[in-house]
Amino acid sequence: MSVPGRLARYLERMLSVLRAYRELQGKIAESICTGASDALLLQASLDRSAAAELVELEGAIRSLRAGTGAAAGDALAELERRVDRERSAALAANHRNRQQLSGALGELRRQIQELQAQPRPHAPASPFTRIGRPTLVDLHS
Repeated sequence: MSVPGRLARYLERMLSVLRAYRELQGKIAESICTGASDALLLQASLDRSAAAELVELEGAIRSLRAGTGAAAGDALAELERRVDRERSAALAANHRNRQQLSGALGELRRQIQELQAQPRPHAPASPFTRIGRPTLVDLHS
């Protein structure tokens, strides 16, 4: 396969991974809103694997671009513009999710501090808490 053909194939793959990544960002936003931490954990792992694949594709695309030079056609230029638009949309969704998650964590932190500041109800001490503590015993009675 020719270098421009491989480059086009890699760009198409990157475009599909970016679309899947952006859809995943939407699901992450829903999980943050609903507080579904188990789903968020799974989605974060999928996010990391998609990001790793994008990094690999980007490296391969850079090396192929160096091989094609200025010989890239209009179809490749259009494909690269579509990838850039999709990348920008995915990064914007990721940024929104990070801000939303930061706000949710701040709210959780505030709730924990409120609970810590509330006085705890005094429970009667257990008789077992005094085991081992010296006590005075009247031996003359």
